[in-house]
Amino acid sequence: MDIKMAPLGALFVASLFVVSASVPAKQERPLAQTNFGTVRGVSKLHEDGRTYDVFFGVPFGSSREGDKRWTVAEFPDPWEGELECTDYRPYCKQLITPLYGLLGMNTNDSEDCLFLNVYIPESIKAKRDANIPVLVFIYGGIFLLGTSDMYPVQELALNTDTIVVTFNYRLTALGFLSTGNAKAPGNYGLWDAYLALKWVQENIESFGGDPNRVTLMGQSAGGASASHLALSPYTNGLFQRYLTVSGSASSWFATTDYLSKTVRNTALILGCNIFNQQAMIDCLKEKSSTALDLVGLISPFVTGKLPNWVPVVDGDFVPVHPRDGVYQGANSHLDMMVGYTRHDAFCFIYLNFLGYPVGDTLNIAQNKDLMMSFIRMLMTPYDDPDNLINIIIGQYPDLMSDDELTRSKAAVQFMTDFVFASPHHFEAEHHSRNGKGRTYLYEFAHRQSFLFLEDWVQASHVDDLHSYIGPLFLQAYREDLLGTQWNEDDKFVSRNIQSYLGNFAATGNPNEGPFSVPTEWPEYDEISKQYLVQQPDFYVQSETDEQLERFNFWTQFYDNVRPSTSPKIHKSVERLSMLLMPHLAELLENYQHLADHPEDFLAFLKGAVRNIIENY
Repeated sequence: MDIKMAPLGALFVASLFVVSASVPAKQERPLAQTNFGTVRGVSKLHEDGRTYDVFFGVPFGSSREGDKRWTVAEFPDPWEGELECTDYRPYCKQLITPLYGLLGMNTNDSEDCLFLNVYIPESIKAKRDANIPVLVFIYGGIFLLGTSDMYPVQELALNTDTIVVTFNYRLTALGFLSTGNAKAPGNYGLWDAYLALKWVQENIESFGGDPNRVTLMGQSAGGASASHLALSPYTNGLFQRYLTVSGSASSWFATTDYLSKTVRNTALILGCNIFNQQAMIDCLKEKSSTALDLVGLISPFVTGKLPNWVPVVDGDFVPVHPRDGVYQGANSHLDMMVGYTRHDAFCFIYLNFLGYPVGDTLNIAQNKDLMMSFIRMLMTPYDDPDNLINIIIGQYPDLMSDDELTRSKAAVQFMTDFVFASPHHFEAEHHSRNGKGRTYLYEFAHRQSFLFLEDWVQASHVDDLHSYIGPLFLQAYREDLLGTQWNEDDKFVSRNIQSYLGNFAATGNPNEGPFSVPTEWPEYDEISKQYLVQQPDFYVQSETDEQLERFNFWTQFYDNVRPSTSPKIHKSVERLSMLLMPHLAELLENYQHLADHPEDFLAFLKGAVRNIIENY
């Protein structure tokens, strides 16, 4: 099915409606004093008549350009006078920046990108001495993409009566390159998040916030980051509770042991000296972020290893493997809320991340061989992946079904359990066992009416963010491309989830606080194993024997398999590489044209995926 794009002008106008509203008449613009200088924000009017204040683009870190690339971020230099904070500032460099133009979004990225946004319900004058709870949100995007612009959180702030802070952090090679030693230890994106949290502690009172009631929230890679931060010894006292939405530090995609080899391959391809690490890093500092990211895409097909450009265990900020940190109770002092969507991995199997009506056109499980190669690549960090795959097929036998729908459902279940559900179960089980902070587990199972998914799918990755945050950057996309609106069930689910979240931010208990909720959400414990199912009829259930069998399978898998010390490229991965390389070469050769013509970029991506599915 061909994707028909709405005129960019219509998308742009609609997106402006998402991130801006009329300034209330005759109201003085809000002013706040930070440790670095005075900031002047803007007052806005929500479509329902409520007012809120926003400070856009407040500097919390200095530029990481030039020699500062791959160094831990520092606070900004002070400024004189009032700093105008009335619009978004540049976000951190990323490969897909041109595609944001298709959604009418800001396409201004930079290595000087450490800015945050502060959303305050009602007026800052009324809230200055109120010490209201604070929620700090980390966006997701598999550590490769994402911006704070994408998440206008005024509705979340208004509906939870919290101050909500969003911020940019470094991504891809600029955020996570690591040599595995002091030359470039890595985890710079996590250090950026640490600095943002430190800024909140030192400055949020000037905005009316309570530094002793800070909740850290993240989704997908942002959830994994929040989980990493909860386990890190550096963050003690920076927040009191955290919420991870479909993302855990103990998940497969949240750490890697192979970044140093990726860095060497990247340097080799870009013509840098790989025999002297300091010379190599100095050389890479001269390369564009685009070149680093494009070559980084190729590296897994050279090394045969995934994931790429993600956090590493550095013995410092990430002192031990996250699973060991969870076992040891490094996060036990915090109140914790974790969860996932019922069909979290649907978008990764069907390659439909935005709920567009493409059916199974891009479903990689159409091709059984391609699907198995994809699974094999997921297993590449471990010894003897072929044997592991046979064990996985024993647990999910429908992966080998000749019926495409049966096979597709099994693939979605396998990857949902492996990447999302099992790690969250693992964290909830051990956090509750370690016993200091409260533990809450949920499954989001509401089918958003405005998305076009397969009939059997209730909720895929990102679908829950519509309910947790409210209208996202996707509002323009939804209204102009999908032509759909929220129905009453969508609004009901969102309103009640935000009530749970407002209570959690205020008290650490989703049932107690300023908001009424439809169902009592019990704490998770290893005896009752109860969790909240989030859909229009919110209800509590215990994990079933069938669920526990699947989750325990993955727990035992993680505990017993070993990282591979001698990476080998399997012939199926070589075959996939043969199909991918011409498309990557075309991307390298034509990147500037594709960057200037995002419609062509989207068509290129779609054509490449179809070619691989049909010819693998």
